[in-house]
Amino acid sequence: MPQYVKVGKEGSLKAGQAKRVFFRDFRIAVFNDDGILRAVDDSCTHVGGFLSEGSCEGGVVTCPWHGARFRLCDGEGLGAPAYRKLRTYSVRIINGFVEIEIDD
Repeated sequence: MPQYVKVGKEGSLKAGQAKRVFFRDFRIAVFNDDGILRAVDDSCTHVGGFLSEGSCEGGVVTCPWHGARFRLCDGEGLGAPAYRKLRTYSVRIINGFVEIEIDD
């Protein structure tokens, strides 16, 4: 059953910044993509690099380990070495808090 998990206060991430979030067995990266909050798995599909440590620009995150690039809106890899799509998570703001939807 899906549930929403609070991950921070509204406005706590500036444009281009990311935050790593842990919930149960999930490691999730939350990005401020020019004012739009996006959340994806924080593990690159290539060899598991921390995407939350990569650069975020123009709706794309680049893995800091080997340069794999993914679209934040749908998790799609944009060429080698990103060979699989990332899982994405819905994000909402409720009462001044950022929440992500996790469906176990």
